[in-house]
Amino acid sequence: MCEAGNESITFHFSEVQKHPKYEEICQYHRGNYQSRIQIFMVYMDLAESKGWWNIRIEDNIKLGCTLVSGHPSPTSNRDYVLTLDSKSSLSHAEIQQVTQTVQEDYKSDSIILAIIDDNSSIVYYQASSALCPPNPVDTVELKQAKSRRLFERSKRRIQQLREDAKLRKTKEPPDPD
Repeated sequence: MCEAGNESITFHFSEVQKHPKYEEICQYHRGNYQSRIQIFMVYMDLAESKGWWNIRIEDNIKLGCTLVSGHPSPTSNRDYVLTLDSKSSLSHAEIQQVTQTVQEDYKSDSIILAIIDDNSSIVYYQASSALCPPNPVDTVELKQAKSRRLFERSKRRIQQLREDAKLRKTKEPPDPD
């Protein structure tokens, strides 16, 4: 049983305790049981629900916390996630310090804040040390056009394979029974 404010969250601790990533979290993170469970919940959410790749648990001595890092997609850069309780608060200066430390230590220009509520829901916010411009419209349109071209090419290839199969079927000699 993990006490979180007035609410209680029940976990099957014996099952969680056996998980290799939970054991790794216990090695790095010297916090209390609740914060270790929250880091584990973020890890599991990123791995199982969000489909992140190559997820790691990293202890950052400068920040005095444990970060979860991984790739949101196979081709994307590594993102770093800081787990926070919904009752905790960060000032703008603290967020700036976290993003600067991540930028210096990991060459990443932003950090993702994973905020966990007592009911175990997780909300993710991306914070950076500067404003991030949106993707230009033409970039989005180019990606959509490329996706359409690939789809049409696949459709044509499937149609060609079907036609080839029909031709082979008509050219085959009848079975001598």
